[in-house]
Amino acid sequence: MKYIISNYEQQEINKIIEQLRAIEEKEKLTEIERAYYIYHELGKIYSENSEFVLTDPQLEYEKKENMYEKETESDGKAVCIHMNRAFAEVLHQVGIEAEIVKENIKYSMSHVDTIFRTKDGKTYLANLIADIHRIQTGMRCKNFGKPYEILESSMKKDGRLQYLKRLVNRYGDFSGITLETEEQMDNKFGFNYKGIYTEDVFKMLKGEKENREELEKFFGTTKQDELLERVFDFIMDKIGIINKHLNKKIGYREGIKYYLEMGKSIFNKDEIEKKLLFLSGYRIEDYRKVPENIIVLLKEQSNVYYRYNEKEKKFIKQRDVEEIKKLNIKCDTTQEKLQLGEVKGINKTLERLEDRFEIDER
Repeated sequence: MKYIISNYEQQEINKIIEQLRAIEEKEKLTEIERAYYIYHELGKIYSENSEFVLTDPQLEYEKKENMYEKETESDGKAVCIHMNRAFAEVLHQVGIEAEIVKENIKYSMSHVDTIFRTKDGKTYLANLIADIHRIQTGMRCKNFGKPYEILESSMKKDGRLQYLKRLVNRYGDFSGITLETEEQMDNKFGFNYKGIYTEDVFKMLKGEKENREELEKFFGTTKQDELLERVFDFIMDKIGIINKHLNKKIGYREGIKYYLEMGKSIFNKDEIEKKLLFLSGYRIEDYRKVPENIIVLLKEQSNVYYRYNEKEKKFIKQRDVEEIKKLNIKCDTTQEKLQLGEVKGINKTLERLEDRFEIDER
């Protein structure tokens, strides 16, 4: 089956195919290696459409459906169907059988995955949108050719087991790519930094954090609050070393997922619960919902605020909470997913956080 894609996507696909041919002039690649290379390279050109995520399907169904169906423009902002449709199409163009599948066939805007088959009769499942933040930040992919037992475990947890069973009934059992094979491909194509992934950097930083004495010496303070802030600033500023080496763009939603994953990896449970607060929502600009994300570092004397900056691709420190209040951000939530939920302002949360200092002073 041939899939209709935009001119922009075809132009990018042509570049990927040319890159593949250049590689294959030096060494023959397996079908899995070709598919993985394409998957990874496509992950660099897309970013998740945050406006689509913010659009309420009940209140703005037609607007959301139009975004789901429209072609991908040159900014690369897309949803799952665009990414997987392009993945299936480029696989066709290099001789690998593939097709997209909908999770909910009764829902017009259902999640979409890619099924592809190699000539040895093996069938694989891939979900590009779930990996693009990993691809763009030097992390390991987790959704390309997962072994069946991992698919079963994750889909059961997400309440999607019936979807997996339906796929197996139609396509047969899924084969899996081992972690070792994936790492070999990453090393071959230069998808990590000299064999190191961003998760490895997270582990090293966490190990350093656990050595309190060395950490205090390095950051020049023994005060808990100051130490936490300096570690946080250091990570925000320096963790992009792998990304700079790989020269990748990081989309808005991808950047948020990256920093959330970083926070969970480096800070302990007590610090996350008592010291770090993630606020996610949107503001209205030119009749459009523009996502806004704030991280609050709760300190004894004064809070520190970080606002995500899409241009800089990182959270920028802002000590003046009044500047954030002026944005009039709606829909405060501690969840990563940008949900509409009950529309309310985030300012009350910020005021409550600031009020605690006035109470302490009295």
